[in-house]
Amino acid sequence: MKQGRISEVLIALARLSLHAPKGRFALAMLFLRMASRNGVTPSVYGPIFQSRWQDLTFRFCVSGYNGSYLSNFLQRFDRPFSFIDVGANVGLYSLLAAGNKNCCRCYAFEPNPAVFESLSQNVRLNNCGCAELVNSAVSAESGDLRFCYADSHTGAGSLDDRGSALGISVSSVNRDYFDNLAALDDRTKIVKIDVEGHEPVVISELMRSKVWDTVEFLFFECDESKYDVQEVVRALVAKGFKQIHKNDIRDPYDLMFRRFA
Repeated sequence: MKQGRISEVLIALARLSLHAPKGRFALAMLFLRMASRNGVTPSVYGPIFQSRWQDLTFRFCVSGYNGSYLSNFLQRFDRPFSFIDVGANVGLYSLLAAGNKNCCRCYAFEPNPAVFESLSQNVRLNNCGCAELVNSAVSAESGDLRFCYADSHTGAGSLDDRGSALGISVSSVNRDYFDNLAALDDRTKIVKIDVEGHEPVVISELMRSKVWDTVEFLFFECDESKYDVQEVVRALVAKGFKQIHKNDIRDPYDLMFRRFA
């Protein structure tokens, strides 16, 4: 059996393993490791990635741990849109959005320089010509901020206002960036935010920017231990949004809102 065919079988087995009653993610990762070649790993979602097996977040991205709601939503969206991915990490959702023929532009924000390098490589590997990559966080102030992370789980990285010695300095953009974006792109926006507790600040910056009127869908991570989720929900409802999905298979959980007014 040729190598290409073997890889296809291994990927199919990885997808099937997600239906196993126990150990499904471990099985998926086993088959995907076997299918990896030359520093590149396929994923059950479709895109291929620069291999980062030491990083738990990478393993989540390739193995299907993140579930299927947002991935299916982005792949099946059937009208022109632009995607804003705040906290893109290695780019799973940016790649899925950019792979949709209806995606006109994809704006991916990732402050961690090492992860940003992998994100850039993954965009090249998947030929995502509509992607605009921004090596910055989104916060209330533009400039340099402190960012803490661990190589073993880069998705848990977060802005650290305490100036921890374990952190690094990263750049940040605020609503001004989105004002400039709005002048160039008036398409329907789908926004995904996963920034480890900084979600209220990012949402506030979007709301105060000129791009907000084009945001139709907003998907964000909710961690009750880090911020008041209901306060954010009330602010969205006041802006004419309604909750259309809740992924509570684990904690933190995710919410999807849609504009109805």
